[in-house]
Amino acid sequence: MEQIVVILVDKRHDLNEHGDFALQNALAGGYTDIANLLISKGAAVNARGGPLGSPINAATVKGAEILRFLVETHNADCTWTDHEGRTALHVAACRGSLESVKYLLDLGLDVNHKDTKGWSAIHHAAM
Repeated sequence: MEQIVVILVDKRHDLNEHGDFALQNALAGGYTDIANLLISKGAAVNARGGPLGSPINAATVKGAEILRFLVETHNADCTWTDHEGRTALHVAACRGSLESVKYLLDLGLDVNHKDTKGWSAIHHAAM
């Protein structure tokens, strides 16, 4: 799979073009080798948009190990908020990702941060 990504990227595929979320897909799938490759080829670690909102939100899908990879190896902004004011903590709580929630709290994310609906992470966890 990695060789295919290399070929496509080397053909000058724009990894940050509006609507292109290859990095988010790699992170949501837990493919750190492909994520590393995409980042090394210019994929933006703090890109916004897409169905998962951002790479940091996508990383919550697979848990703390992928989050740690993105934050500690690639300096991703874990305080980023999406268009509804949700942080990665909101997303992890909504998905029921216990390890992601613990990791994000250890990083100091605000447990009381409210999104545009006035919901904090606990509201998302209770759904």
